Amino acid sequence: MMATKSRNRIAEIREGRNLDEHFVYARERLFTEGSINISVLEILSYLKLFQPGFFAEHENDVVEMMGLFYKKPKVESFISLIFADYGKYIQAEFGEEYTPVQADILKKIRKMQTFSFSAPTSTGKSFVFRNLIKDADYDVVVIVPSRALINEYYDRVHEIIDDKAVNILTFVDIINIKRAKRNVFILTPERARELFKLKDKLNIGLVLFDEAQLSDEGSVRGLYFDSIVRRVQKAFPTAKCIFAHPFIANPEAQLKKNHVDIDENAGALQYEQKNVGQIFYTHDTSSGVFHHFGIDKSVMGERKIKARFDPMEKAIKGGGSILIYVPKQHIYNEQVYSGFKKYIDLCQPISDPEALELVEKMRDYVGASNGKNENYISKTLEYLKRGIVLHHGSIPLRARLILEHFTQQGFCRICFATSTLEQGINMPFDVVYLDRFERSKPLSVKNLIGRAGRSTLNDIFDFGAAIVKKDNISPFRSVIKKPENISEKSHLDKENEGLDPKYEEFKEAIKTDQFNDEYNLTNNDVEKLASDDITEIIPTLLDIMFNEDGSLIYPRWDNNEEVNDRKAMYQDFYSLYQMYLGLAEQSKNPVTTRV
Repeated sequence: MMATKSRNRIAEIREGRNLDEHFVYARERLFTEGSINISVLEILSYLKLFQPGFFAEHENDVVEMMGLFYKKPKVESFISLIFADYGKYIQAEFGEEYTPVQADILKKIRKMQTFSFSAPTSTGKSFVFRNLIKDADYDVVVIVPSRALINEYYDRVHEIIDDKAVNILTFVDIINIKRAKRNVFILTPERARELFKLKDKLNIGLVLFDEAQLSDEGSVRGLYFDSIVRRVQKAFPTAKCIFAHPFIANPEAQLKKNHVDIDENAGALQYEQKNVGQIFYTHDTSSGVFHHFGIDKSVMGERKIKARFDPMEKAIKGGGSILIYVPKQHIYNEQVYSGFKKYIDLCQPISDPEALELVEKMRDYVGASNGKNENYISKTLEYLKRGIVLHHGSIPLRARLILEHFTQQGFCRICFATSTLEQGINMPFDVVYLDRFERSKPLSVKNLIGRAGRSTLNDIFDFGAAIVKKDNISPFRSVIKKPENISEKSHLDKENEGLDPKYEEFKEAIKTDQFNDEYNLTNNDVEKLASDDITEIIPTLLDIMFNEDGSLIYPRWDNNEEVNDRKAMYQDFYSLYQMYLGLAEQSKNPVTTRV
């Protein structure tokens, strides 16, 4: 008996077979579940890709059922009328054309003291956060994991707040006190420690921990993030604490690790709704052939099918953009230029004045020559003029900011990026190509794939494409389907992490309230610095190193007296460090004095 050939929805949609059946399958699930099912979004994306005429008849209904009210879709059916009324209710209740997810996030934040949630990158939580910041009448703190995200937040907050009475700061200070009514601090965890010195002078009502999965980082940074959370809870007990993550299955972990009881004042929720669809390709680099494949084989079909076009070429020719995730070494050795030459050659010189202005900003910053006959011409700039961006950690922060503006304004055709792009920077693309696939970092993979597909303001269903090499199709499916959890135990409460003893002392001080906010030191360290030995040795060192007028002395070896001073200075620094380490009692070296 012959085996029954498995059904392939992708092939059927491409060939125009059973279109009504496929659409009804997707519509029913979209109506009852919302836009959470990856296969439903694949089906809708393939219908729009292969059968645009058929899909156009139903597109407004799809946009309404996804709750994308900001797109202002036309009401053309009873279903779309129902959802349009829901959209009107949300606008009346919250004052904006929020999606149901955005409205629910805002509702939870208004109601609760502590709220932790996760959502895909296309959900639009940044829009909710910006409105919260804009409408606040108290000080707001935003904690982000990197300086790059500080700059992005700073730019976006400045776009919505043009009021001299609001200080928008990337450091902690009290400034403009005669005119400023409130502050917005945008900080990394390292910078946030300065908040506690000024806690009595600040009126902090909201602390937003964006990209809060940093708390799960297996390093001192994760420990430091957790310590900031605990210190915020203690120093600003009336402030709301909001934790936002991408793609995390257990956002309640933030409450559990910080000993917050889940009740009417504290809660957590995972939002799985997406604002864009996605389709997936595998690429055979030896032949250059692309294949379509579905994530859930039981729904989309067991076998991949050969694509009749190159999706990367199609995107560039259609005015779209591509993110190519590569190892940094491939940028340094210029392998990216040869490996993706076909697509680079498709990128024509840009003529848009705003784009060229950004190119010139970059040229001025790097100090590159502007003439073809000059000795130095930056290859990066020459590619940038064709819409080709290089984004990696070795590029100075100011230069990266220019590149991010260039991309966000739609001038980028191809972006070669390394892991620096993982940390939540808002740079969506039409196509994401994983030249580097890191199965050991599933959350990073999901973050990158989440950038495939730009949610526009047009009244259409938007979708993007993600591409992996043919050998990675099975592990890719596994990563996409597997839930990602973060630890429910704080680094502050974990034992035997192999940290330096100083960090163990730091952990204990945070937990037992033995940390000095004024000096950002443990009480134990403050006591050491106040000891008689320290108060003796520091004036001695200052006498050796400075004249009475404050000018610096650097003792020389060619003068006998100064040689003694130099030896004394080294010895005193040595003794001071021993005291800092708590080893002073073991030391037999006396504190020296200047002759």
